[in-house]
Amino acid sequence: MRSISARSIGICASGLPNWSSASRVLMGLDAFQPDSSFYRATSGLPLTESRRINETSRLACLAAHDALVSCPEGAIAAMPAIFTSSDGDGAVLSQMLRSLAHCDVSMSPTAFHNSVYNAPAGYYSIATRSTAPSTTVCADESSFAAAMLEAYAQANLTAGPVLVVAVDVPFPEPIRALGLSDAAFACAIVHEGANADTNPPRIARWAIVDGNPTTHGADPISKAFGNNAAAAALPLLRAFARGEPAYISLPYLDSTWLELEVIP
Repeated sequence: MRSISARSIGICASGLPNWSSASRVLMGLDAFQPDSSFYRATSGLPLTESRRINETSRLACLAAHDALVSCPEGAIAAMPAIFTSSDGDGAVLSQMLRSLAHCDVSMSPTAFHNSVYNAPAGYYSIATRSTAPSTTVCADESSFAAAMLEAYAQANLTAGPVLVVAVDVPFPEPIRALGLSDAAFACAIVHEGANADTNPPRIARWAIVDGNPTTHGADPISKAFGNNAAAAALPLLRAFARGEPAYISLPYLDSTWLELEVIP
């Protein structure tokens, strides 16, 4: 099976505000210190969209910006993107449900605008002036694996770069139990196909397997993000950061796993 490479990586989460600092934490060089300072302004959006953007879209855009910070503007605008989320935006859902519960129903146009599942992709395309196609996928706990498989197909079809962005945020009360995430997490990876003249690391093996997955220890970082489906990317990001060969198992459909081999 053909391989794809990881050209650049972005991240935005508590204690992992960007790839520059997160890579040091994942390598074990710096301590993991969760905090709430990872949210910041999203660059590139006009004033109107800056006021309207929801936190799920903001987090996705921040991770994408981190992965694309060294890419030329023209290359970003032409790069296809794949977005994935298991839960979508619980805060927007909660706001809409509260509005619908009133006798005099009054729906916020902004909330309705942000309720669509591809809202993060829309804000990203505005912020980056992207005219390239985008795909939004969802597969519950398998969402990150589904996005990676889509990236594999697109990167090998075109041999050009494709951006993958995964994001999930906890649901607010009183619907918190409807969402999987314990803490907010977003990451982004720019992949290129096997024919591209790029440097490692690369993912050389892609296989959907049954049975017991390759296990990873319940380290403090993984524990901090609990059931966040986007944070399934952490073992892969750790392998990229450490530059070590690794077999990574991502949860996939019907009790199967997507097994990846990382070659540094």
